[in-house]
Amino acid sequence: MAGLFLMDYGLTGKNLKFAAIESMFWHFSFNKQNPLAEELVTGRVETFLTHFFQGMRTGVGENISDDELAEFVRLFSRPQVLHAGFELYRTETQDWVITATHTGPWFGLPATGREVTCSGI
Repeated sequence: MAGLFLMDYGLTGKNLKFAAIESMFWHFSFNKQNPLAEELVTGRVETFLTHFFQGMRTGVGENISDDELAEFVRLFSRPQVLHAGFELYRTETQDWVITATHTGPWFGLPATGREVTCSGI
């Protein structure tokens, strides 16, 4: 594994339905708008991401740095990256169906020797 990405976001599934949390995250609804979201953000990535990250904190309680914001802007200014970022939100409903019906292990955690399953989701 090259890295690990952790999100402060509830996994939807058996006990948490996406519809219950969608209104708390304005960007979920916006990012699903195809092709409108991409049309509005293309050429305005820095403005969008600056607003998006405003008030967000890193894992150590700091705002993201100017260098980190610049890296996000650099990456998401590439049309294929911007499109993939929006597509992540557009597949949320499909992800919910998979998560809600999955009964086996998801993946192993080598550091702990334990598997993460959706049994508690």
